[in-house]
Amino acid sequence: MSVNKDSHHHHHLPSPITAPNATLGRHLARRFVEISATDVFSVPGDFNVTLLDQLIAEPNLNNIGSCNELNAGYAADGYARSRGAGARVVTFTVGGLSVINAIAGAYSEDIPVILWVVPIPMIMGLGIFCIHDWITGFQSRATMLSKCHVPSSER
Repeated sequence: MSVNKDSHHHHHLPSPITAPNATLGRHLARRFVEISATDVFSVPGDFNVTLLDQLIAEPNLNNIGSCNELNAGYAADGYARSRGAGARVVTFTVGGLSVINAIAGAYSEDIPVILWVVPIPMIMGLGIFCIHDWITGFQSRATMLSKCHVPSSER
């Protein structure tokens, strides 16, 4: 990649994350930046605030809060159309179900949009706690979303 030395805007790829700061969220933030998805659309929720903290720790990534999941979904779709890829982060069940229309729309037009639905902690999924976002187990949401996405291994 050639860089114009007269330019005031230099794109620097993020440096690798080393332990103890290495988390899946930090890694994903770096990968978003590498594919030019420097804005992530999100709706904070019960189970994704730790991930959102990890994403905003990446200085080259902006978290854009959305008022609901469907808006975050369509914002990421529009962003992907102009920048090449878009990303959104929503929370378990309510968020995952609410964003399905936007995901299906992007899928139908082959728009590269990344969706990260943050699940509940496993101990809660075992029925130890009563939580407000629970519907018929994990498989129902996975089945619904599987109808409108392409696994990364097939791209």
